[in-house]
Amino acid sequence: MCLVRDLEAQGDAALLAEATRAFEITFRHSPIGQGLLSRTGRWLRVNGALAELLGRDDDDLVGADASDALHPDDRQAVRERLRRLVDDADDHYVVGARYLHADGSVVRTHTRITRIADGEGTARGFVAQVVDAKAWRRFQDG
Repeated sequence: MCLVRDLEAQGDAALLAEATRAFEITFRHSPIGQGLLSRTGRWLRVNGALAELLGRDDDDLVGADASDALHPDDRQAVRERLRRLVDDADDHYVVGARYLHADGSVVRTHTRITRIADGEGTARGFVAQVVDAKAWRRFQDG
C-alpha cells in the first residue's frame, strides 16, 4: 500500500510540474497581454505582451497599482468591479477599458478580469487578460 501511494504522489508531482511548465510557456509567449493581480489590485506579474501594449517595462508594472495605468475616467469603475469580484458578487467581468501608454496616448482595450479563489471560494487575486480593442474587433470580424 505504501508503494502505491508513493507512486501516486510521484505521478501527481510530475503532473503538477508539467502543468506549471505549460502555464509558464503559455503566459510568457501569449500574444494576449496577461497579468496576475493581488487581491488589492497590484500587478504581481505581467507578460511581455501586456508590457508592450502599455509601452512599459515589466519592472515598471510589477508592484504598481493596476488602476494607475488606466485612464483617470475609468479608474473608479474598475476599482468598483474588482471590489465586486472580491465580495463574490461576480467571478469575472469584461470591460472596454482605456489604458495610458507610457507615451501618454490612450490604448483602448478589451479586458477580462477573472477572480482566483482558494478552496473556500475566497478571492486570492485576479488574472487580467488585455487585448488591444482594434485587434479584438478585427478578430471578431474574421
